[in-house]
Amino acid sequence: MANIHDYLDWRGDLKIDRCHPFNDVDAMILVRFSYLLFDKIKLSNRETVETVAKKMQKFKNSDFRWDGDRELIAKMGASRRFGHMKVTDYEKQNDRAAEKQFSAITIHINYAELFISFLGTDDTITGWKEDFNLTFMEVVPAQLEGLKYLKKIARKYYWRKIRIGGHSKGGTIAMFAAVMANDRLQHRLTKVYNFDGPGLKSSLAAKDVGESVLPKIVSFVPQDSVFGRLFQHTEEYRVVQADAERNIYEHDLYSWQVTHNGIIESTITKRSDMVNETLTRWLESATQEQRKIFIDGVFEILYKSKVKTPMKLADNWHKYLLAFIKNYNELSKEDRKVMTEVLKKLMKSLIATREKARKEKTKVR
Repeated sequence: MANIHDYLDWRGDLKIDRCHPFNDVDAMILVRFSYLLFDKIKLSNRETVETVAKKMQKFKNSDFRWDGDRELIAKMGASRRFGHMKVTDYEKQNDRAAEKQFSAITIHINYAELFISFLGTDDTITGWKEDFNLTFMEVVPAQLEGLKYLKKIARKYYWRKIRIGGHSKGGTIAMFAAVMANDRLQHRLTKVYNFDGPGLKSSLAAKDVGESVLPKIVSFVPQDSVFGRLFQHTEEYRVVQADAERNIYEHDLYSWQVTHNGIIESTITKRSDMVNETLTRWLESATQEQRKIFIDGVFEILYKSKVKTPMKLADNWHKYLLAFIKNYNELSKEDRKVMTEVLKKLMKSLIATREKARKEKTKVR
């Protein structure tokens, strides 16, 4: 099995041109690029992928957000395919009060075309809170920032075609920006990439009027996808083979399997269908206000318990247990009542989905 690291070994010596055109794996790599440690280095006005790679040599593997990022930037910097590309317009905005986590960077593929890479969810509680806000908010702040960023880059480099994309929440930002852009800007968009990010809510997809951009959007999800199957997918939708041991870890792009010039396609698993149906039932059973109270309550408990990153919570949840109980009891009686009710709805959704699967299995027999 091979991932984007192997792709760079195979194709890194081939520049993007008519014989070796930009493909979906190249987009996956540039989407991953936005996760690198740009906030920890000093960027000049004349950066390239190669110079960025040299500046990031000083960091250890553990300094990067994801295992595999250090190897990725080293290979990108040494390659003919990416090393020469200019890197500009890095932007980062994290605001806990506004519940906003946004970052983006622009990579210049060549003189005629550029790629805007929107960062997905980072390792902060603020970033995760904004993700969950999508369950009860029509639009989150990062999506609005993404649209502003796209407009800014389009004005600054007015002669260039534009590709945009992101992983996880970054993909949702890219789709929102594309749909909300005006006709003239939509015309300049070559393609929009969403890698395992939630789909567009139907109310937002309906706003894609005039010169429709939906045909330019493509979403990719792994076969056991959880996050990427939330909400509707009216755009092109492709399933990727991933080799992670547990389905939740298939969200990691390094587990996605590729060939010399594309992804290896697969089919959605029954396990993914069950999780998606459970979450869909739950979201439909709880009102918007109930979802808001539930999500706000959960994250208030996390903040008060001084959980800094979701990964620390996953690794040491037992250390926070007493703090969780204490901070839960400090919530108002009304909020606790709603949170309990929403949890009951989640359990009912899970039971209903399992019962449906059991009946279908019995019919097959």
